[in-house]
Amino acid sequence: MNKIKLLSAFILMLGYLGSCTKDVVEPKIIDQKIESSQKDYSVAFPFSNKEDLRSFNLERVVDFELARKIMILELKETGFMSDMNWNGCEFSKLPVAIYDLKSMPRFYDYIVYDAEKIPIGTVRTYAKREHSTIIEGVYSHTFKYNELLTKSSSTTPSLFIDWKGSQYIGVKSKAGERPVDVISEEGIPVKQSEVQELEGMDIVNHMAEKVLPDLVLPEDKKTEVFNNVPSSILENKELLEEINISKSSTVQSMKDSMVLSLEKTQKEAEAYWNSLSEHEKDLLEASDDEIISDSKFLGRLFRRIFSRVDRSPHYIWKYDNNKEKYRRGGDCGPWLCGYLVHTNTRVDKYDYFEKRASTIGLGGFGYLFYKVAHLFDDDFGNPMYPSEMSLYTFIASDYKVWINPVPLFQDLCAYDQIKHYGKPAIRLCAAGGSLHWVLAYGTRQTGSWFWRNYYFIQIDNGGKVGIPGDPEENSSYKKVDWWNPWLMVWD
Repeated sequence: MNKIKLLSAFILMLGYLGSCTKDVVEPKIIDQKIESSQKDYSVAFPFSNKEDLRSFNLERVVDFELARKIMILELKETGFMSDMNWNGCEFSKLPVAIYDLKSMPRFYDYIVYDAEKIPIGTVRTYAKREHSTIIEGVYSHTFKYNELLTKSSSTTPSLFIDWKGSQYIGVKSKAGERPVDVISEEGIPVKQSEVQELEGMDIVNHMAEKVLPDLVLPEDKKTEVFNNVPSSILENKELLEEINISKSSTVQSMKDSMVLSLEKTQKEAEAYWNSLSEHEKDLLEASDDEIISDSKFLGRLFRRIFSRVDRSPHYIWKYDNNKEKYRRGGDCGPWLCGYLVHTNTRVDKYDYFEKRASTIGLGGFGYLFYKVAHLFDDDFGNPMYPSEMSLYTFIASDYKVWINPVPLFQDLCAYDQIKHYGKPAIRLCAAGGSLHWVLAYGTRQTGSWFWRNYYFIQIDNGGKVGIPGDPEENSSYKKVDWWNPWLMVWD
């Protein structure tokens, strides 16, 4: 590859990794509070064909009519229905199906209509029996499906989302096969060899090979980073034990933790669907009104499947109070560290963090050569590494904020961190095709004694989350992927 082509490829890569680098934050991204209802009488949704939806193997894919009934049941029991003010609303009979890159349904989007038959919201459900809930998220708006579909030149395009959340448009193939004529949501053609869907252990192995090595604290920096642990934390024997374990963390130990997270997710999903299985026929035969009115039979079902757990939201007030006051845009790592420091000191240190990104990790000239060598297979973008976040946040906050640089892979850890300790947690997720840091400062749970579903209110530079809504509203809390690593924050 000549120098001009290499430079062009490098510039293209930086654009591809934009969500983790310099975000141009538009007002519509910044203002992500509960949106006003879309009262548009002309909206025509690309609902899926009933025959197509019934053609899938129902051992893995949930029947769309059953998914809809379970969705209504969960909306009522979890409080989402009253929280969204959807009592008395109707839900579309057919969903807009969104597929994975094996041409299998990943999500069903059901449209919510008010009493005047005007679309006012969306409920996105999981289309596979892979979670201990049916609801992925509730939204007080509808999505621009047609705007995406018209980017395809095909007469029969469909929508696709991969395991990382990247969105595509293409032509669905037979179940289990890759779609064809695939383009990105920006309208850029995607090579067939790059159309890949990862599941389960494939995700674990991908993370272990491409991501986890970059999250491991370098041996020569461990003493420096862990010497910064505040004395107030060291006095807590439970936390001290966790820190000592963190010091010996390796790629293999993190991979093992991911496997445990996957197995936990699978076991809880199995328990959830086993509990529902004997009632599927009754649910299909029940009307929407019978489910919502909590009939005698369905009342017993509610109590069995949704045992009473603490479903109230728990959030850290100072991080919510500061969300309108701190800058928007910029690199996600420096932004997040800057937000932590600004919330605790009222000093803006974004520039300080930006200059120090990738200086402890794969920094300097070596980092540049590494990026050129991995133009087409690196997922980490232009990152701020956990070791840098830990060390520099501690210094910039005048020793008030410390980040444990060793990732954990259990949502329960983040839930406990926020609810019991009153401290936030940092999540590494995917946005715009690259990896991305966000801060979770609130949490709530749903579920039964046999499984839990954890939801979080999060904030970032605007590349994925933007400014969250009211922490008192359940709909502001979103479920996260099982493979997302967490870093615990102590302030």
